[in-house]
Amino acid sequence: MAKVDECSRPNKGGCAQRCVNTLGSYKCACEPGYELASDKKSCAATCGGFLTKLNGTISSPGFPKEYPPNKNCVWQLVAPTQFRITLTFQQFETEGNDVCKYDYVEVRSGLTSDSKLLGKFCGQELPPVISSQYNNMRIEFKSDNTVSKKGFKATYYSVAAVDLNQWSSDRRYNTLQ
Repeated sequence: MAKVDECSRPNKGGCAQRCVNTLGSYKCACEPGYELASDKKSCAATCGGFLTKLNGTISSPGFPKEYPPNKNCVWQLVAPTQFRITLTFQQFETEGNDVCKYDYVEVRSGLTSDSKLLGKFCGQELPPVISSQYNNMRIEFKSDNTVSKKGFKATYYSVAAVDLNQWSSDRRYNTLQ
């Protein structure tokens, strides 16, 4: 019985991105930033997630290529209790209008869709540096079914919050002695 290498065939076993030989068979795989779709052959851009690292990078699906239509991605960033999270955008380009009703990035201080809104952004203007009120942040990216642009890339980092009131009262006390 001859061994068949499905991955060496012109259609790579029907896999959209990568074909991986296994013992007696093969399976499809995807490039980083993509996940295998339910048909086990095609790949879809991944997005969102629950992130607990102190720092990292997030980006729109497929970045720096155009993001796909009809995406709704939610990243929930959680730092240790006494930490605050700061988000900095390196690149930003979405379909935009004055009210951001088509494609947008929404940043909230908290993990739910009704947490305090820190900003809703669209178009090509780089959003400002944003810091959370507490130890968590919610970032939502939404695209509609029409125009697609490059999307965004942002980094986040967490730092321990310093109680400035305590610091200033200690300082005042020390200067009075």
